[in-house]
Amino acid sequence: MLGPVVVRHGAEETRIAKAQQRCVLALLLLDAGRVVPVARIAGALWEGDGAPRTARNVVQRAVSDLRRVLAVDPEVRLVHRAAGYALEVAPARIDLHRFRALAAGARSAGHGERRAAGLRQALELWRGEPLADVTAPELAVVKQALVEEWLSVLEESLDWEVRTGRHAALVPELRLLVAAHPWRERLHGLLMVALYRDGRPAEALRVFHDARRACSAETGTDPGPELQRLYQRVLRNDPELDAPAVTTALRTTAAVVPRQLPAPPRGFTGRGRELAALDGLPGLDGLAALDGLPGPDGDAGPGATMALATIGGSAGIGKTWLALHWAHRHANRFPDGQLFVDLRGSGPGGAPVAPAVAVRGFLDALGVAPWSVPADVDARVRLFRSLVADRRMLIVADNALGADQVVPLLPGSPLCAVVVTSRDRLTDLVTRHGAQPLRVGVLTGEESRQVLVGRLGEGRVAAEPGAVAELLAYCGGFPLALAVVAGRAAVDPEFPLAALAAELRDSATRRAVLGVATGPDLDAPSRHSQGTGPAIGGNRSLISRAVGR
Repeated sequence: MLGPVVVRHGAEETRIAKAQQRCVLALLLLDAGRVVPVARIAGALWEGDGAPRTARNVVQRAVSDLRRVLAVDPEVRLVHRAAGYALEVAPARIDLHRFRALAAGARSAGHGERRAAGLRQALELWRGEPLADVTAPELAVVKQALVEEWLSVLEESLDWEVRTGRHAALVPELRLLVAAHPWRERLHGLLMVALYRDGRPAEALRVFHDARRACSAETGTDPGPELQRLYQRVLRNDPELDAPAVTTALRTTAAVVPRQLPAPPRGFTGRGRELAALDGLPGLDGLAALDGLPGPDGDAGPGATMALATIGGSAGIGKTWLALHWAHRHANRFPDGQLFVDLRGSGPGGAPVAPAVAVRGFLDALGVAPWSVPADVDARVRLFRSLVADRRMLIVADNALGADQVVPLLPGSPLCAVVVTSRDRLTDLVTRHGAQPLRVGVLTGEESRQVLVGRLGEGRVAAEPGAVAELLAYCGGFPLALAVVAGRAAVDPEFPLAALAAELRDSATRRAVLGVATGPDLDAPSRHSQGTGPAIGGNRSLISRAVGR
């Protein structure tokens, strides 16, 4: 009913072709479970006394046709009663009655998010003008009353959203509603508050003057006292009209300390130069630490800068490993929490993460209620920066596509530090935001060997030096390739490393297994193909099982 009149059964939707049938069904739905007299039905079809002598027969035919349409659902029955007809159906099956039940339930839930969520759920049932394809004049008043019900619930929902920080995003919708319903003073008031909180007080005052002109032209009166009081509050810049989103979010998230860093990489080794460069980031020494470093009040001091580093390099080179190892090592410097996001800038993880989505994830982690999250991306960024302004926090943005994806995630506070990894050089972060660039190269031979030792143990690695040398050559110093090889070997402690090396001599197998790293030279030098490891077949072959050969 909340749109064109249709009958739905499961996934099937049936439109009622004849206007008379739609009118009869609308009357029965409005009074579901109660008898609708034939005289009332005839009056709606033929405008009161204009019904022909055959009116009862026409009504009976319409009812008969409707029974055939409704027969698909055994839980719906159109029955004859003494003076008319009744539609026996659970009220929850009718969108209008479900709308009313949801709205009533929401209003009884107090004034918090449960109420707002219930109102939104009720409004989602509307598909347009109620009874849109029912033209009976008698139902015109009913349709107008239904629109009034919708507007009342919509105003309550919009009032909550304006009060909880979505004012800027709602301005266009409120303008359209005010134009469509110029006599709804509450809509004018909501638009005024939304504009004022968006920093547009002159436009808010203009809305009031438009409302006053409309009232004067139509009824010769001024707007009601509530709208006039709001006008006076806008004139004097009443501080209580200011947007509460940031204050509310700060209050509700005071106890939330996010710890989003993934587990530290196992077997991390080397990278002494890179770790020292990160330790010496400008701005890092100004952060208060739990171990008694500067600033008992956590104040970084005048002129302090935010510690910001970019870690660049090819795929599989270990950018994320380095960032996470360093982040865990310095987590105690950031007692107010650590945020992490995989921006999916490259690789098979799906489409890159939009800044609005990334910031929304941070706000969720900081405990901001969903209804307090602005729809506009700039408003989200402002809220995020306000929330972390006085906190000592570490942010790790992994796998960035470019600088534009990262800039909205940068706090405005020198108490925070940010580490970004990317295959891109992120030049804009360096030139415009003072990031310290750090390029990561391959591991040395000894560092590569230590990666295997960390996963397989010194004994196993030392027992087969020739096979280990061959495996290291295939991996080319790329940590991801080394992790893949170590993982394959760790699956079966009894599997000889020489057998693993022998299988990797086949270029197709090598590409299938180590191709995830994309970095190493998979066409290894010919000297590595002269090993004498045993040929392994059957279900003992780790590599063959891994690549399905």
